[in-house]
Amino acid sequence: MQNRLIAHLVATAAFAAALATPGFADSTVANTADKVVDKVAATTEKAADKVAAGTEKAAASTKEAAAKAGQYLDDATVTAKVKAALVADKTVSALDVKVITNQGVVTLTGHVDRPEVGERALQLASTVEGVKGVKSELVVKTQ
Repeated sequence: MQNRLIAHLVATAAFAAALATPGFADSTVANTADKVVDKVAATTEKAADKVAAGTEKAAASTKEAAAKAGQYLDDATVTAKVKAALVADKTVSALDVKVITNQGVVTLTGHVDRPEVGERALQLASTVEGVKGVKSELVVKTQ
């Protein structure tokens, strides 16, 4: 696309130079050249518009991808912090509780020995910075 734009600009410059030649402007060829120059200029303008639109679209896609990557990193950080809080607590067995974070909402899954342990896990998760909400899919083990 860029090569075509450059070619159009070169052609326009060549026609402009030809038109500046003495005696050329009075001929029928000059009228034809004027039409060609106008057409090349219009085509060049359209090409520039397409390049600008493509650039804007690429910028928007890049910005969206960066936002998604940032959210993924934020969720991974929240998951790690919640898991660390569970590991540090003596009541909850961090090995039995899985932590999933999606857009700041933490979901705890797995098995706990008693309902109080599940409540403690939820409490710990809710105090972690960056957590927007906590869901429990914990199951109490039956003896």
